[in-house]
Amino acid sequence: MVKIKNIVIWLITVFNLHAFGEKAETINPFDLTCEYLKDPLDMDHPAPRLSWKLRSDARDQKRTAYRILVSDQPEVLNRNEENIWDSEEIHHGHQKTGVFGSRYLHYVLGEYGYGKTVQKMLNLDSYPGYGYLISLGATTFWENWGEPAFEDRPGIAGNDRSKSHPFQGGFDAWFYQGIAGIHPDPQCPGFRHIIFRPQLTDVLTYAKADFNSVSGTISSQWENQSSGFIWSVSVPVNTTTTVFLPTNGQQEIREGNQPISQSKSIKIFGTEDGFTQLRIGSGTYLFTVR
Repeated sequence: MVKIKNIVIWLITVFNLHAFGEKAETINPFDLTCEYLKDPLDMDHPAPRLSWKLRSDARDQKRTAYRILVSDQPEVLNRNEENIWDSEEIHHGHQKTGVFGSRYLHYVLGEYGYGKTVQKMLNLDSYPGYGYLISLGATTFWENWGEPAFEDRPGIAGNDRSKSHPFQGGFDAWFYQGIAGIHPDPQCPGFRHIIFRPQLTDVLTYAKADFNSVSGTISSQWENQSSGFIWSVSVPVNTTTTVFLPTNGQQEIREGNQPISQSKSIKIFGTEDGFTQLRIGSGTYLFTVR
């Protein structure tokens, strides 16, 4: 017997108006039902239909993906686990987003700690996936995933579709913005103000990226080891930067050979949500957190 009140719906959300560095707004599900019933005592339907509504106090919020965990034990769900059903396993790690959701999928998964899910998704060589396209001889991103035919378009073969759809490579933005943590500031176009905020996943210990912006080359290189976090950033001339340094606020933070509190070129704005916020000018900096 599975009670609907024990079903947890995880929403992976995309925010159209999201300022990096500010706490993301939350989208909450409510009115959960199973076969249109709230809190049924039992369910004998072989494939019960689940439904819910979404609520948010912020504007312009959208949900492009979700995950459902089903359990008959609330304590299991509190560990982000399940003992009955996990919707993630339906597609065996493959993405099922459309054109617009795919652009943000990898970043949002990484932001909420699902780095292993992104790694698995990008490295699959089965359909549908990037590895599967490569196995078909693709050297570009196709409009489709290599389907031989389309159920909703009889008579149209998959090979008749475009073989040049670069928007399918939207995940590369996650390499720069998510992993390396290089963000433009929407309030200062042209990278006149840069935001560094990396996503530290449990599958990577090293990352390096250079981005050639109109203001100059922006660089981010970090190592995340058991002994500490080391991060080198380079900021172009005539720009300013906000750095979100991963730390719990209790660790020692140094820039070069001295504590950041002794640096005249670094302003400290405090620690929140696992990041210490700094303001720096142009130049190259080497931060260490131990």
